[in-house]
This record gives sequence, structure tokens and C-alpha cells, in this order.
Amino acid sequence: MSGIEDEKQAIRKQLLAERHKRPKPADFSLFALELLEKTSGLVASYWSTDAEPETQKINDYLAIRNRLVLPAISGPNLIWKKPERLVPSSFGIMAPVGEIVSRDQLELVLAPALAVSKNGTRLGKGGGYYDRALADFEVDVYPLIFESEFLDSLPKEEHDIAVQGVITEKGLKVF
Repeated sequence: MSGIEDEKQAIRKQLLAERHKRPKPADFSLFALELLEKTSGLVASYWSTDAEPETQKINDYLAIRNRLVLPAISGPNLIWKKPERLVPSSFGIMAPVGEIVSRDQLELVLAPALAVSKNGTRLGKGGGYYDRALADFEVDVYPLIFESEFLDSLPKEEHDIAVQGVITEKGLKVF
């Protein structure tokens, strides 16, 4: 591992430990709605785990409007699907079964993250799925994170994609 990757791994370990101690978070959907109402197309969200900001209300809002797209892991990559139903995946999260959607059809991506810096650096869990899926792609990406995970700075590598803002339990922040 490189020095930057070691530093990122140490930050991940600390943030994950803090997430597992915290009670279920406040509702993020009101602040996401502010962003979602500015769009009319397909939105890629994700199925949150118990330690992540809750996405159920956001996903329900999008599904009712036929705008929900969810990621599925395909080898080393993410693919996007309009979910007809959800099934448990080997990663312990719910995965969509449905029609594959080209990333060019996405208007907005709500992404998981462990932290985001004030200059738009996103720290994921380390698999690189979102960095690969969104590389060389012009779409706004807004991670859902806890306010305490909005940091002044984070280590950044060349492959790390920049995000355009964050949604926290205290509001929407656009960079």
C-alpha cells in the first residue's frame, strides 16, 4: 500500500468504528428532497446498511415516480438497474433485479461515503466501485454522510472522483 492508501485506511477504520456506535440517524430525506425536486430524470441511489444514513424514504420517493435506479456489483464494476425487486447480495446488502440502465441515463447519483472533504474529495469503503463507475462521466454526485464526517480535508489519489456536494442530517451543502 502507498502512504496515501495507508492514511485512507486508518481514517476508514476510525469512521467505521464511530458509525457502529451511533444510534440510527436523523431523517435525511427532507434535505435530499430539496435536491431531488431540482431534477426530473433517473436518480441512482443505494440501499443503505444499518451503519449508513438511511435511504429508504428517498428510495420510496424515487420509486413512486419511476425514477429510482440502484447499483449492482458485476465483477469489479457497478452496473445500474431499475429495480423490479431486491435480493440479498454476497456483500450483505440488498441488490436490485431489473433492467440495466446506462449511466448516461442518470441525472444524479446519491452515493455512499464514509467522509467527504470541503473540497469534494469522497472517501468510500476502499473497493473503488464508485470511482470506477463514475470516472470520466459528467453527473452530479452527492454522498449522504453524517455531519461529523464532513471534514476539512482528506487524502486524495488520482483515481478519486470529486463530488458536487453532500447531504447530511443538518442539510444540503453544494460545493
